Amino acid sequence: MACTRYKNRNYKSALQFYNATPQLLTVDSLVTNPLTLGIGNIVTDTGCAFSVFNNGIYTDFSGLYGIDVDVNLEGTVAGEITFAIALNGEILPETLRTVTTVADAFQTLHMSTVRPLNVCNAFGQYNYSVVAFSDGTATATIQRVSGNAVKLA
Repeated sequence: MACTRYKNRNYKSALQFYNATPQLLTVDSLVTNPLTLGIGNIVTDTGCAFSVFNNGIYTDFSGLYGIDVDVNLEGTVAGEITFAIALNGEILPETLRTVTTVADAFQTLHMSTVRPLNVCNAFGQYNYSVVAFSDGTATATIQRVSGNAVKLA
């Protein structure tokens, strides 16, 4: 049986994750549909405000939430790729980051946001995810996705 002593209301809610499995970004998949990046392994998961499901981070209680994500990628075909954090499938404009890829060049980008969320709505939960989409020419390999989420208040 797994020890769940840190998954209770008396602990600060914090979630840290990373995915070091390469994820390929191809032109065809990005032009028509944004690709949701896999968040991978959970390093820290305390408190009761977060749950993880299908590459998304769900918030289970109302409050003020902060999320930070870093993406490391290696370009394979030159062009532009845009990354963002999405909330319930909607792109958060303050998190949009566009990079110009160059073959065999490594790049790192950072995205963050702080949002007050009221869980007393029709959704019952909010879902944060990390997405990528292309200008139709660029391709890349995501080498690592890492980040954290904290219930601030």
